[in-house]
Amino acid sequence: MTKQILILSTVGVVVLGAAFAFGASKGQSDWCGSHVGSFSPVHWGKHRDGQHRVDIIAEILNLEDVQKEKLQEVHGTMKEARQAFAHVRMQTLDEALGLVTSDTLDQNQVQQIVKRHQALVNTFAPQVTAKIAEFHAVLTPEQKSKAAEFIQKWKNRMERWNTHEA
Repeated sequence: MTKQILILSTVGVVVLGAAFAFGASKGQSDWCGSHVGSFSPVHWGKHRDGQHRVDIIAEILNLEDVQKEKLQEVHGTMKEARQAFAHVRMQTLDEALGLVTSDTLDQNQVQQIVKRHQALVNTFAPQVTAKIAEFHAVLTPEQKSKAAEFIQKWKNRMERWNTHEA
């Protein structure tokens, strides 16, 4: 159970970081805003590998060079994980096609798919978490406060989304 909580919290941090990078808009009261100023659509199309997210976090938190290097290490590790997951996802989709078209669902095969996914999470979670911890360690209290402010806004938005789904 503790391992699952660690995995979920790590994935949560990664998701929050991605949401922070993707959705933040300078000078806007909400987490998404209108993407004005340096967050224009031109900025979003600048990088295909997610580098724009790193650039936005660096700008919002006003990071120094050492901090930017640590953030870049987080990005690199997460990029590796995304690539590994993309490969496994394609393999999983191929297997799912076979499972869906069969007369009965092979529960053992489904469990193997889940185990493969968990193994991948177990492989990358410690690496990503370590890089996030290194980045966190070089942030100032003000930068941590800015990040926490954003996460709270994002959480509030998620809560509003959840009430609309019911």
